[in-house]
Parts: sequence; C-alpha cells; structure tokens
Amino acid sequence: MKTLASNLALATVALLLLAAPIALAAPEGPGHTHAKPAAAAPAADGHDASKMTTKVTPATLAGEIVDPQCWIQHDGRGKAHTGCALACAKAGQTLAFLDEKSGKLYQVLAPNHSADPNEPLYPWVGKPVIVKGNLMARGGMNAIVIKSVVADKAGKQRP
Repeated sequence: MKTLASNLALATVALLLLAAPIALAAPEGPGHTHAKPAAAAPAADGHDASKMTTKVTPATLAGEIVDPQCWIQHDGRGKAHTGCALACAKAGQTLAFLDEKSGKLYQVLAPNHSADPNEPLYPWVGKPVIVKGNLMARGGMNAIVIKSVVADKAGKQRP
C-alpha cells in the first residue's frame, strides 16, 4: 500500500515531466523583448551595444577553442580531443574559448541572436589561436563574441 508521501512524490514528478516540455518549447514570440536602457545608434550587426545590460570589453586573447563540457569534466582539449569537441559542437554544445594566460573559460556567443556561434570556429577547434572580440560577464559566467580568429604561431599545440 502506497503512503501519502509516495503518492505526493509521484504526483510532483508527473507534474514536472508534463510541464518541462512546455517550458522548453516556449518560443520567444512577438511579445518577447530584451532590456533596453538607453537609446543609441545600432551596431553593424543590428544590435545596439549601448542597450546591452552588461559591460562589453574589447580584448585580444591567446588560447584555444574547446568543448566546455569535456574541458570542465576531464580537461579534454588539444589535438587529440578535436574530433570529440567537433562532434559535441555539431550535436548542439556551444563551443568556448579557453584563455591560456588567465585560465578563464569564455562561452562563445553569436554576433546576433539568430546566428550559429559554432560554425565559423570549427576549423580552429583544438588549435592554439589568437582571438579578437568582446568580453562580457554576468552571474559568474564569462562570454565572448569573437570578431576574428587567427592561428597562434607562437602558441604550443597540445597533443
């Protein structure tokens, strides 16, 4: 015979399972807006940098494009990990930039909301690179919108 506690637990799980797909599938839709504090001219990509709610810092950094899940879980990076990182990225994992000097990991953001942030970086995964872009941080998370990437000829290729 089931107890009241086990019946409540089962009901809670059932409700969560029913609600989860609805929450995950909710489109941004026409009523969706982003915070827009001040008016200014839009950037070339259509976004107005002055309307962003986080500080944007231009930077040039040396490091490596990595799959963040594998890097965080088991230091997966370098030449030997390139195939896995590409498979993860093509399956939906957003790539990240690992800054060699600071050790900080930056999630790669697309230059606009509808762009794929990964596709332009596939040739650079697992190689030493120099990136130029805009750094941002919020809630303990670091991010970068990469504007350009080139091979770091002085950088050391990890095995």
